Amino acid sequence: MGCCVLAFTCFTRLLSLSFIAVALLCLPQYQKMIKAEFISDGEMLYVPLLYCEPDSFTIGTNTWTAAENTAGTGECISKDILVLATTGTLLITILALVIFMIVDLAARRNCCKRTLSAGMGLFLIFILLQSGLESLAVSRECMFWEGVYQKIIDSVVNGGDESMTVRTAKTHGDWRFSAATSAIAFILAIFVLIDQIVCLCTANDGVEDNLNVTNDDDGDLALTPIGSNSQDSATGTYPKPKNWTDLT
Repeated sequence: MGCCVLAFTCFTRLLSLSFIAVALLCLPQYQKMIKAEFISDGEMLYVPLLYCEPDSFTIGTNTWTAAENTAGTGECISKDILVLATTGTLLITILALVIFMIVDLAARRNCCKRTLSAGMGLFLIFILLQSGLESLAVSRECMFWEGVYQKIIDSVVNGGDESMTVRTAKTHGDWRFSAATSAIAFILAIFVLIDQIVCLCTANDGVEDNLNVTNDDDGDLALTPIGSNSQDSATGTYPKPKNWTDLT
């Protein structure tokens, strides 16, 4: 049982290190995603993540369109706030994960209470879930806009317009790193939960093993009164103790 618990804990720590490694590799990709320009490179078109203001809206069967030259309509801005928020969450998650591993190691070496480690593990689970959801949202945005611009490229190319040289749409930065970070975050949250439950369930094993009560030769517990000495023992008289606390 002990070997299985140790192996599970070691695997959880390796998974934690894997999350940190993938998250660090993901940060440069997020930096590229902030770009708001369309850039062509051979047959590859790099597309930005944008918020665009509409110039019309529809309610039921009625559609209203803004008058020409209406300020703001049709303008687009980069989704830098979304990307930066996800980047910040990843950095916080990495820091929380490192602190948790240090405290958990100290708790397993009896340098602090295991309940402290378990409490930090609980909060770490919530941070991992939040980080996973934000990374998944960025990945979903990239996948959506790659699909939208790919349809436009295919439509223009199939229409016979030879002026377009690009054939594939791709977002700035590789969203697959973000998707991998999200997947590892969700899996790691489950492993941390199980690991801390097992850690708390086995916390009393070491305490019970350290209890050592010495018996007499006949197997009975020997009670020695406080304040007794060899002279009193020889005469068979003992001063009446105030309490009995010495188990030998």
